[in-house]
Amino acid sequence: QSRRTVSKDPLEPLPSALNITVLTWNMAESSPSVEDCTFMESFKDSDVIVLGIQECENIKPRRHEGSRSRKWKSIQSKLFKKSYRCVTQHKIGGLQLAVHVRRPLYPRLIDDVEVLDVACGIGNVLTNKGAICSLLRIQGRTLALVNAHFAAHVDKVHERNADFCRVTASIADNAPTKWLHPHSLSGKLARERHAAFEKSALYSDQPWLEHLLRAAGCPADQQL
Repeated sequence: QSRRTVSKDPLEPLPSALNITVLTWNMAESSPSVEDCTFMESFKDSDVIVLGIQECENIKPRRHEGSRSRKWKSIQSKLFKKSYRCVTQHKIGGLQLAVHVRRPLYPRLIDDVEVLDVACGIGNVLTNKGAICSLLRIQGRTLALVNAHFAAHVDKVHERNADFCRVTASIADNAPTKWLHPHSLSGKLARERHAAFEKSALYSDQPWLEHLLRAAGCPADQQL
């Protein structure tokens, strides 16, 4: 989903560098209280606040948004609504990604927003695993913010690496071409790298990360 941003908030000069706070939180299908979230008050010196959560809800079929999801959004509103503008709030399965931008800064900072999601559960259909990507167009550049939830347990390294490759390939394939840097990962190249990864020898004597980077086409002098 994509939407053009419009605001009447007072303009504020753009800072020379953005202060961005990122939170990732696996809620294990439980609901934090407002008191549990008071630590997020310390985020309010940030220009941009990114909140990525996992397992906010189970993925059982439901006709309406779950109570835990509604409560999480209510907490965000109580904490940030006065000082921040919510640029995007997106969910897939138990995953949610929200981006809040300081209100006075918002009108001149965000040109456009694109949200992409990728399912990585069984058959790459179920949404118990997957990712949400928020692409922010800022002053002619693209910032990609991704919240991901991959295969669990220590013996699932290959599956997590495959999830990573699927997500990056899908994002590169579906992002607006005009938003990508001329030398960035194109969708076609992403798919080629995904295929190369699937064929790589992940269980040889060398570390799995080295194989992943090689499969991704990362030059040897940039692998560390």
